[in-house]
Amino acid sequence: MPVDPAVVGRALDTVTVTIEPGKLRELARAFGEDPDAWGAVAPPTALVLADHLRADGIIDAPLAIGMDVERLLHGEASWDLVRPVRAGDVLTGTTVVEALDTREGRRGGTMTRATFATTFTDPAGAVVAVQRHVFVETGA
Repeated sequence: MPVDPAVVGRALDTVTVTIEPGKLRELARAFGEDPDAWGAVAPPTALVLADHLRADGIIDAPLAIGMDVERLLHGEASWDLVRPVRAGDVLTGTTVVEALDTREGRRGGTMTRATFATTFTDPAGAVVAVQRHVFVETGA
């Protein structure tokens, strides 16, 4: 069943994440980098830690709008930073459906592309970053 275009603009969830120094050290090691070289500044990709707090992880948003997990691809991720993310930050992210479009796939069937934007704010309500994930549901 196709995703209803009326979902565009809908807020899906809110999650609060603490950027823990230990997690940043683990992330630096995973990248093959010296954890001490990073200091207290996190890479933008550290915000994906918030996805681990959701019931269905990174696919929580696509599932919430009815996308079929068996035909789901992660198309891209991007981050717009207003200020650096730092160890110790407590950020609240609210995810909305930013865009939805369809087109015919080369192998047949209609593909649906959904863009989800999570705006992260600090305790004072100031925007720190916006993370976007694009998911593609391939044609049946």
